[in-house]
Amino acid sequence: MTAAKQPAAQVLKAGMSAIVPAESQLILSSLQGLPPLSWYWEECRTPDQKQHFSDLQESSQRLRTLLNNYFSDQLDDWSGLSQSEISFWNMRRDYWISLYSLIRNGWEAIEAPFAKAGIEVSTPGSLVSLLFEWQITVAFIECLDLAPPSMTRFSPQKAYNEYKASLKPVKDRDAALRNAVSKWDKAYQTGEWLSYVPGILLNKILITCHKAAKRDRAVRGSLKAFKSLAEELRDDSYRDFHPRKGARGYQWVNGVKLPLTNS
Repeated sequence: MTAAKQPAAQVLKAGMSAIVPAESQLILSSLQGLPPLSWYWEECRTPDQKQHFSDLQESSQRLRTLLNNYFSDQLDDWSGLSQSEISFWNMRRDYWISLYSLIRNGWEAIEAPFAKAGIEVSTPGSLVSLLFEWQITVAFIECLDLAPPSMTRFSPQKAYNEYKASLKPVKDRDAALRNAVSKWDKAYQTGEWLSYVPGILLNKILITCHKAAKRDRAVRGSLKAFKSLAEELRDDSYRDFHPRKGARGYQWVNGVKLPLTNS
């Protein structure tokens, strides 16, 4: 069954103008090659690792197809998906479109800090592509023997508890900052820093755009749209981890994906 194309959320429309063809092709090309075959596939020794690679590849290609349909004003084919799955993929598509819009509108403020940090991105589309690549890299590495222990285990209960804690107002910002720095130092020492890279890149974008939004209406609108969609996607994702849902955790041991006995 082919469903009619769902319009992006209303808040997205205010911050999103037409993407130029060169940028859309850059984004689509980056998704076409994820996960990269170069060393990712070579590291897959077991059936579970190969399945993990295939799952990530399928996810990247579905997102690529949805974005391509959006850019070219084509209908989406939702055959075989439930309504909740359709809703999830719509939100993922809108999230990335909104993030691109934010980066593009804030590019004048974003470009210099990223260049100063040695992050080689030349256009808004190349920065979005970099975020794609890091997210896939982190998701793939969890199945490898070289991954730090914390990256090889996933506990739905722990994830849900951390999500609920993140919703509480921050009373002591200095203490929260010290805690964040302490977590980063520990992660760097244990090799877990890899899992933080996508979040660090995104936070750098958001912090820069928050400053730019004070004087730029377009950035302000895009920032509002992105935060709304990001929160919607986050809440939808973590809802499945509620203890009442009975979600099972997992752990990777020698390339085999096993149930997490104590989640």
